[in-house]
Amino acid sequence: MKRHCTRRIRGSLKMLVTAIVVTVTIACDISTDRTGLVARDSATVMILDHPTLDTTQASQLMFPASPSVRIGVVNGEATYQLFRVRHAYRRLDGTIVVTNSGTAEVRAYDGQGQWQWSSGHQGGGPGEFNFLAWAQPYRGDSIVAFDGSTGRVSVLSPRGVYVRSFQPIAPGDYPRTNMVGPFADGSFLASYGVRPVTASDSTRAERPTQQYGIFDAEGSFVRTVGDFVADEQFVWADGNRVSVGGVPFGRATATAVLDALFVVGDNTAFEARAYDQRGALKQILRIRMDRQPLGREVADRHRAAAQEEIPESPFRPVQRRALQATPY
Repeated sequence: MKRHCTRRIRGSLKMLVTAIVVTVTIACDISTDRTGLVARDSATVMILDHPTLDTTQASQLMFPASPSVRIGVVNGEATYQLFRVRHAYRRLDGTIVVTNSGTAEVRAYDGQGQWQWSSGHQGGGPGEFNFLAWAQPYRGDSIVAFDGSTGRVSVLSPRGVYVRSFQPIAPGDYPRTNMVGPFADGSFLASYGVRPVTASDSTRAERPTQQYGIFDAEGSFVRTVGDFVADEQFVWADGNRVSVGGVPFGRATATAVLDALFVVGDNTAFEARAYDQRGALKQILRIRMDRQPLGREVADRHRAAAQEEIPESPFRPVQRRALQATPY
């Protein structure tokens, strides 16, 4: 069942997750910098409390009106047409690596936006991807890419040449392992353990718990580091049909790997927590901001637009009923 869901909340949450390590260069018992950020140590955990942002401070966090580099065309060379970009990052030399999921390619552009190379295409063989979820920097100047459909991890050379791949297997009988990203030492963080939906399930919205664990550079399981809540999901039962999908504007979790830590954020609060590779809590970052209610008018407009976007097919009536039942 197709799901239409706006993820702007998740984008803001990811920025908060990234900020936790950027701001923890402070090491002290209690200190306050000129921005009002308060840092204090509580046992082995550093807690960073950021004051409420005023209008001037908030405007300073916004992107400029004009980008310094622009990549992508509507009509033009195929190497510049972007479709379902899932991830991008900039290397120290200025190269921009783009995960172009729509064509199952990892692409590289120079600092001026000129295409350099492309790697991968649709398929299940070496260097191919069924669903290219992300590409991230790996040890040295290598690139690591994750196929969210097969669960396979591929390592590419700095120029995108296929080197090797592996299939991490989670402990137990979990059907799917979702790789989050690599640590600086070459090991990986992955999530697993969400209970699959079965035919006996009833209609409900829920926020399941999933496990996170460490895998070594060859994909072998090392240890479980903890249980965390997953994204909110909606289970819809309609006769003999049972399906599961996301909840628009729902409660969500963002996770990132940064050097030797992994960071977990929850959009129910402006807070992110950093843990070491054994699951010990090390840092907490909080920003005092009021959550804004969605509003029924916005929710109704979103639902109506999503209904219209469902393509014509024999399943459209079922998809429309499921969307109408989805809570906002």
